[in-house]
Amino acid sequence: MTPSTWLLAALLAVTLCGQAHAQGTRAEDHRRLADQIAARFDEPATVETVRRFGAIALIRAEFTTRANSNEQYLVRDRSGALRMVAEVAEAFRRDAEAALAPRHADAAMWPATQAFLGTRITADGQVTLRFALPITDACRACAVIGVAQVALDFDAGGAYRGARLLRAAPLAGTEAWDRGAVTR
Repeated sequence: MTPSTWLLAALLAVTLCGQAHAQGTRAEDHRRLADQIAARFDEPATVETVRRFGAIALIRAEFTTRANSNEQYLVRDRSGALRMVAEVAEAFRRDAEAALAPRHADAAMWPATQAFLGTRITADGQVTLRFALPITDACRACAVIGVAQVALDFDAGGAYRGARLLRAAPLAGTEAWDRGAVTR
């Protein structure tokens, strides 16, 4: 083996080992986070994805023993506190349903189903995570007639500052709820 071939082989081996270590570390982090989620919510969970926004982690987890609503978004702030988006959004159920009640007396918001809409980060570092939740005509399996949008707010350091109902409105004529997202 020539010195340049040996050097190339060594660099390739170091790169592959580094990638394997990173994947192993990520898997270990996901397992550790899944254990924290399971302890906090008293049911087994696996972590599907983690997206970081500074000190804030947006987690997509699956609660493995549930028959319904098993996939959930959770947020961990800088203190390590875990919040399930469904639980936070539950506080806005009455207001969201009332917004559609004049046209749909049986409007029902389902906080356990969410779509992540994105983030807004201000110039001073404050972070807002936005979620959409379906509003149906009376039951979970009924037609989606509207959407509620909920925001979770964090300061620049990643401390949770609260949640807001941004809007609750009927779907426009060209909109539809498709697998957790509003499409046009």
